[in-house]
Amino acid sequence: MSKEKRAKNDFLNVSMDEKRFLELMTRVIPLSKEVQNDPASGLVPKEGLVVAELEKTLSPYLKKNGGVLQIETHSFAEGRANVIITCPGRYHDDKTKRKSVTLAGSHLDVVPVDLELWEVEPFKLTRKGDLLYGRGTTDCLGHVCLVTDFLCSLAQKCMDNGKKPVTDSDVVAVFIASEENGSGGNKGVGIDGLDKRGLLDHLKDGTLLWVDCADSKPCMATAGALQWTLRVEGRKAHSGLPNVGINPIELGLQAVKYMQDRFYKDFKAKPEAKEYNFPIASSMKPTQIKCAPGAINQIPPWIEIRGDIRLTPFYDCFKCMDTVDTYIKDLNEGAMETCLPCHGPYSKYEIDVPTDTPGKTERVRGKLSLKFLDRKEPMRGMYCDLKSPGFKALKDSIFEIKGTVECESLTGSLPLVQDMKEAGFDLQMVGFGMSSKYHRPNEACKLSEMVDATKVLSGFVSKVDRDLFKN
Repeated sequence: MSKEKRAKNDFLNVSMDEKRFLELMTRVIPLSKEVQNDPASGLVPKEGLVVAELEKTLSPYLKKNGGVLQIETHSFAEGRANVIITCPGRYHDDKTKRKSVTLAGSHLDVVPVDLELWEVEPFKLTRKGDLLYGRGTTDCLGHVCLVTDFLCSLAQKCMDNGKKPVTDSDVVAVFIASEENGSGGNKGVGIDGLDKRGLLDHLKDGTLLWVDCADSKPCMATAGALQWTLRVEGRKAHSGLPNVGINPIELGLQAVKYMQDRFYKDFKAKPEAKEYNFPIASSMKPTQIKCAPGAINQIPPWIEIRGDIRLTPFYDCFKCMDTVDTYIKDLNEGAMETCLPCHGPYSKYEIDVPTDTPGKTERVRGKLSLKFLDRKEPMRGMYCDLKSPGFKALKDSIFEIKGTVECESLTGSLPLVQDMKEAGFDLQMVGFGMSSKYHRPNEACKLSEMVDATKVLSGFVSKVDRDLFKN
């Protein structure tokens, strides 16, 4: 296509087929019951069930059925599926010129549902005016259906054009398994499995838009997530004799406070955080506690406190973990007694206890051990290149449709995005659901926002496609 013609036809003008989108949502949202992701509770998602419904909608547009779209399904565990859908561009068969505009990150699993907190049926699409209710409508099955409908509309334009491409770049959608939970049997099942096998390498020459945020806002950065477990070992005793026990609950509470005090001194907000509009700086907090079984009138022998660190991407996750390790090392090597307050006159973290030898005692002290989950491959934060053509294309596309654009950064985390950036992707992030509904009861999205989102994606693809081949 000539530069003159491209300038006049900057937009693909792809619009949503609302009927098709809603029919797909009606079939997909009930499957959220089968794709809840929490292996520890026995909830292992079957993302392949969602893929089967997507293929029904895509069927008339697939190359094998006379259309133009190419589809690949990759499963790295039984019933789990990732999908790569490609609408070939004019240079698809020219390996020296082939480039891609990729819509990735929309995932096929959801967070579990607490039925008691829902006022509408979570496993059914319920429409109330502009709102579409159901688990996954915002995070992230609604985005999966949105991008699927977009690819169908784009394919139809190609088919109306005599099956000839309407873009120079390939336009690719990547739907992933296992985004909501990195533990249990989820490792290597989703986009990490695709990346490990080199199945995304051909997409590096171009721009990748990660579609899993909210509120039609470009997301400039995310935080790293470092999950930790602190095991605290004390000495079991009758609660009537606290002086002969070491209370691991008291020791654990003080140890966590000590860790937090040092963390907030070592990982203060950096100047870059202001440029990226981070709402808060890095944080460290406990989120769960587990205690050895026993009666209420017993001091337990041990507890486990679990929590996480949300680390802004201007700090290195590996160095952070090494630094936090020193906090516990210092406590175990002597700071426990000197730096941690005790809970009353009979609470001690180091005591002398009688031995089997009359007149002899043994020195016993509490013990702390810290473990980071996924220490070798932590979920790292990422910040986008604010000077890249991809970021400008995203901002401009939203502004042209919405009349305004507000960029944000999140202390939430996304899997593998930093690895993909380091691998050479020009990675940008956005989403069109409702942040107020993420991971919450009565999850919903707005149909009007999804309709506008299709126009935003159309503008983004057009602008990036033009920029990739402007020379």
